[in-house]
Amino acid sequence: MKRIMTILMSVLGCVVAVSASGTKECSSASGDISPLEFYLGDITALDPIIEGRNGEPGSMKSWLAGKYDLYSLKISGTINADDFQAMWNISLKGNLRVIDLSEAEIDDGVIPAGAFWNESEQKNASCDHINYIRLRKIILPKNTKVIGENAFANAVFLDEVVFPEGLETIGANAFYNCALREVDLPATCVNFDGEGQFRLNLDLERISLPEGVESIPPGFVRECIYLKDIVIPSTVKHIGGYAFYQCRSLKSLALSPVLETIGEYALWGMDGIEKLIFPASLKSLGVRCCEYMTWARRIYCAAVEPPLCHKVDINFADSDTPFGHRGTNFHLATPEGAWVYVPKGTADKYRNAWGWHYFTVFIETDEFPDASVGDVIVDSNADDGPVYDLQGRPVLNPQEGHLYIRKGQKIIYKIN
Repeated sequence: MKRIMTILMSVLGCVVAVSASGTKECSSASGDISPLEFYLGDITALDPIIEGRNGEPGSMKSWLAGKYDLYSLKISGTINADDFQAMWNISLKGNLRVIDLSEAEIDDGVIPAGAFWNESEQKNASCDHINYIRLRKIILPKNTKVIGENAFANAVFLDEVVFPEGLETIGANAFYNCALREVDLPATCVNFDGEGQFRLNLDLERISLPEGVESIPPGFVRECIYLKDIVIPSTVKHIGGYAFYQCRSLKSLALSPVLETIGEYALWGMDGIEKLIFPASLKSLGVRCCEYMTWARRIYCAAVEPPLCHKVDINFADSDTPFGHRGTNFHLATPEGAWVYVPKGTADKYRNAWGWHYFTVFIETDEFPDASVGDVIVDSNADDGPVYDLQGRPVLNPQEGHLYIRKGQKIIYKIN
């Protein structure tokens, strides 16, 4: 329903339809299929399925020619960029919704940039109307190493992606404006190029990153407003600007114990947060990075030296702090009266440090809640009982390198 409402709002400015032929006309035509019409329908057993082995890489265009009625495609053999273009074409102009590439291999291990998004073909510049592809699920090739920039951008009905072990890098905006609900990245995926990898996935509720990730890129899950659960690895040192911007459904955020920097607007508008815990390693807070945390009542910072707070305008003494503009009393602002817990003997430092002076109540303590995931062991005994996620929910298919709970102990799951 959230996805449907989002699409409805996006087309109110120009009443258009997604043409079954993939044209870019902005006016409705008899027989055209709108995004709402084909999104609501379930896949039925009567729809055609095609399985086959690809011949020479690049031969899929002729093999799929005219097969606009198929909804499910399973391929083995070697594929290349031309084959991805052929699959995109059938999903745009036809009815292709499910692609299984688990038995296929990419000739260079790279899903090309823009594999399922072609702005010049899908977007009408005169009214910004977009013809969306029908793709809803894809199982990626087992030898995938890199997912290129914009590979699945604006695949607004794509709600499931199966990532293979061995995936190493995800490019900028690779899954921008999709319908993903859960994301479990494999243990090997510790690199991100550019920014906005999962931005504007309005249905996304959970995402888990593997140990080894050191930097969360800018805009990573920006405006994923229904995100409720994210596992931040204990290895993360940097959170990029706008990374969690307006992730309004997160009630808590377990930060890494080695975190050093939080970028501009990184946690802006996270008004569901009630308690924020900064580790002793934190060195700096970016411009307005913690503004509009409306329900924050307790903030813990274990750093002996107050982390440096960056200004919007370095030449303006009364510039907005990372927590907001002091004295505004705006009802949605981060509360100036939130209790700020700091190490014993440092309250005056914090009280007089620019940016931290936003707050009025400082409490010295030597007992800090753990900002990280706590003590963790590596568990390679796959048969040693069920595992649960960090919210206590059973996990049927645990992923290697991810954090789980087994028998009351947090573990990094490892396959023998």
